Amino acid sequence: QLALVAPLLVWAEPIVRLALGTGYQGSVDVLRALTPFAVLFGFGSMLSVTANYLGQARRRVPVALATVAINVVLDLILVPSIGVVGGAIGTDCAYLVYVVAHLWICRQKVDLPLGPLLGALARATAAAVAMCAVLFAFGTGALPVSTVIIGSSLGLLAYLACLLVLGVFELPQRRHVPT
Repeated sequence: QLALVAPLLVWAEPIVRLALGTGYQGSVDVLRALTPFAVLFGFGSMLSVTANYLGQARRRVPVALATVAINVVLDLILVPSIGVVGGAIGTDCAYLVYVVAHLWICRQKVDLPLGPLLGALARATAAAVAMCAVLFAFGTGALPVSTVIIGSSLGLLAYLACLLVLGVFELPQRRHVPT
């Protein structure tokens, strides 16, 4: 999920220009503001299915209702004062509550140590920062498609290389063939 951070933050403008056209420049700030939601969405989906699997579907109902209520209240407060970006911020905040509540539900049923999760999150964040640096080097404004393709490829390589260096995964070892 954290591989989404770099393109959404650093390349929000090129993404909007390429996907929607120059008439949608107001969407750039909204896309950037929705970055936390994009990251949390993967975790929320996984945790909500896990809670169902653990027989905790009923406990999810109040969480879903609270999520909607938080989103509505924040939208009513933020949209009139800061515009559509306020709606994105409301969604981010509400979904954070959703994810944390589902993590809490799952943690109550399964002895889930948070230390390894936080360590993995820290390593993935470092990789996302490396990817941001690569994308930033290519620029943040209007970019030709070829630059987006090259920059995306190199950014993803930087992300994966950082994960490899930080020990998130290992390369397969070669087997020695007897001679």
